[in-house]
Amino acid sequence: MRSGSLQFDKTQTATFPNSKSNEQFFFHLLEFQNKLVLNISVDGVLDTTFKLPISTKRTINYESMMDLNENDDSIENEYDFQIEPQLLIGDHANMKIAIIAGQVAKLISTQKPKETILSIGTRWLGKGDQVEENDLAKLTFILENVKKLL
Repeated sequence: MRSGSLQFDKTQTATFPNSKSNEQFFFHLLEFQNKLVLNISVDGVLDTTFKLPISTKRTINYESMMDLNENDDSIENEYDFQIEPQLLIGDHANMKIAIIAGQVAKLISTQKPKETILSIGTRWLGKGDQVEENDLAKLTFILENVKKLL
């Protein structure tokens, strides 16, 4: 099998609970030997793309991560594995989407530590500089659905 060949393809659809506009979410994961491509479209729209790098240290220590996470005495382990999403296309000022990308990156790094390209529709999040009552629910919704794909 070539290093770039597709190994896995999984999709699912979901609707955000209690949404007045009934947006349709389409989660699509493509897994290659050395990369993941995750698309989260909202009513067919993808308007922001991130590169979610994975640290070499995370990859090397993947099998022993449970031991590292259980060690509460050493907070530096958490900082060793921080992932900084790199915005490729989209609104640089939207902090909401940057937070979501960071949390998705953290989830992916613990489940399948591979470099990931994340494309997501962001209009339903609202303005990035305004806090809304259901922002946490939206983040949780995305993370729950991504976890199902992994």
